[in-house]
Amino acid sequence: MTDMTSAESGSGYFNRILLRRLKWWGMPHRPTDWRYYPWRIHRLREHVLLRHRNDPEERWRCCEHWQRTLISKWNSREYVQRFDIPVPELYWIGRRAHHLPIERLPERFVIRPNWGAAKRGVHVIVDGQKLMGKGSPHGKSLLRQIVKEHGRINVVPLLCEEAIVPKLGKPRLPLEYKCHMFAGVVGAIQIIDRSNGEGGRSVRHYDQDWTPFEQRMCNARVSQLPIQEPPPFLESLLNWSRQLGSAIGTYMRVDFFGADDRCVFNEFSSTPGTSDKTPFQDELFESLWQTQIPDHT
Repeated sequence: MTDMTSAESGSGYFNRILLRRLKWWGMPHRPTDWRYYPWRIHRLREHVLLRHRNDPEERWRCCEHWQRTLISKWNSREYVQRFDIPVPELYWIGRRAHHLPIERLPERFVIRPNWGAAKRGVHVIVDGQKLMGKGSPHGKSLLRQIVKEHGRINVVPLLCEEAIVPKLGKPRLPLEYKCHMFAGVVGAIQIIDRSNGEGGRSVRHYDQDWTPFEQRMCNARVSQLPIQEPPPFLESLLNWSRQLGSAIGTYMRVDFFGADDRCVFNEFSSTPGTSDKTPFQDELFESLWQTQIPDHT
């Protein structure tokens, strides 16, 4: 049985994510099929072309699975600004890593590739300390590390943006607020704290009323965050997520950074990892998928 057949024969949210990975990101046609070449050209354009917030709607909605183009970090920044949603300040974007103006950057910045997941190739520098990424946080040593990772010239641009971190206290990564959206309906708000600096994380899930779920949404390998008060920007977070979810029209995780009383958009995720999730989440999200977006993969 092929992976596609296995996915189609299963059920549940986790299985839908597997099926989406195959349909959105797999190769639907063999090179011997004439349809392979138009598909390949289109996918290359999706991966390389950078879109602008003022592009007409038909350019954004270029094909059946147009939402996958939002996984591009640049495209996601541009898309959410169509809705006046705040994003980190952009300091530089380019395909020649050695042109990054490393000596002229502020004290707090993030460097990340336009495409990528699981924080690969991401460097977070705050007040001379490296909070994420390999190598030295300083000047030419940092630039050499970035060139080593990404090459001198790359088809995938690098973005250098403002680091969203708490203003006071020891430098630390911000809390991540991830809204699981089923079109315009909030399925869960996932909070992640990566501040221990060792690559680990603590997680807690809330519903749209900021009530913590009684059952775990992640398995016992992932530590639970203590229950906390709702952030001051909760209403904005929910409104922005609903705006984006309604426009996108299918399942999408909408990610934000929160620090102090400020919240800004980070990125989209179309196929979140499922290795540490629980049957409770699988059942809850499958029910929302069936009721809110039954015709979408």
